[in-house]
Amino acid sequence: MTRTLALSIASGLFMALSLPQAIPWISLQPIDPAGHLELAAWIALVPALFALDRARSWKGALGVGLVAGLAYFYGAIWWVNHAMTAFGGVAYPVALLGLSLLVLYMAAHWVGAFVVSFTIRRRLGWPLWIHFPAVWVGFELLRNYLFSGFPWGNLGYTQARHLAIAQLASLGGVYAIAALVVLVNCAVHAAVRARLARERFPWRAPVSAAAAVLATLVYGTAHLAQVRARVAAAPRLTVAVVQGNVNQSVKNQARTYGESILSRYVPLTQEADHLGADLVAWPEASYPYFVPPRFASFAGARTGLPRLDHAHLLLGVATYEERRDYFEALVAETLG
Repeated sequence: MTRTLALSIASGLFMALSLPQAIPWISLQPIDPAGHLELAAWIALVPALFALDRARSWKGALGVGLVAGLAYFYGAIWWVNHAMTAFGGVAYPVALLGLSLLVLYMAAHWVGAFVVSFTIRRRLGWPLWIHFPAVWVGFELLRNYLFSGFPWGNLGYTQARHLAIAQLASLGGVYAIAALVVLVNCAVHAAVRARLARERFPWRAPVSAAAAVLATLVYGTAHLAQVRARVAAAPRLTVAVVQGNVNQSVKNQARTYGESILSRYVPLTQEADHLGADLVAWPEASYPYFVPPRFASFAGARTGLPRLDHAHLLLGVATYEERRDYFEALVAETLG
């Protein structure tokens, strides 16, 4: 039991390292900006697959998937707790509870994939490399759309900085990349397992995985060259990024300090416009006021935004919409 638990935890945490990652309570700076740790994703599932080998029932497989999934998502999105406390003013215990519920929900697709895979192996005898990539992708797809969807931490994201591999998304989206990563993990597991057990080497799994990776690299390199050629030939724009450096305590009361916030952004935006920028971009949710969802234009004195001479302005805003008629109709239907 202890060994299975250790393998599952190690697998989840090792996989989390392949994402852009910082170390909690030490630094918010990425520990690997260049993305060298993306290589970890190709073998990170192997310990969990060995833990799955030790499962004697679907409950054991459920435990492996749950522990590995929890370790992965706690490692991958621990910063959500920091965001809720530092930027949202949420009490630490409440933020930790919210993070834990989110992580549990996200780990559910790891649970499903491990349980279904265990069942397929037990009843049909299919090796992992034959079915586990498809099972994994199916559960990722389900999580991304079920209950409106929550696609954080998909396995395909681990290769975002490996550009040749990332081009596979042009054929099958992030799911194709995830399937490839899982396939390689299954092949490594099959090879190591055979070696440890001194069994006949399972050539089909490693050869199939190697062929898939090679084909992906060939396609990705060619596709990347085409993309870069199109980029080089495309029209160029001058883009300015405005950062007002507004304290978070002020942002949390944006409606109260709206004029002060705009006084930081508007002059910088006008300066960029006068310098010839084609596009000026503001940070996420930097505009301090709510607007209706079908708001036609910011060109007006009451918005606090000036009309620019040349540049277009890109900014994100929070919207609201009152639907009193809907609630009145709902009440009338309920009572009448």
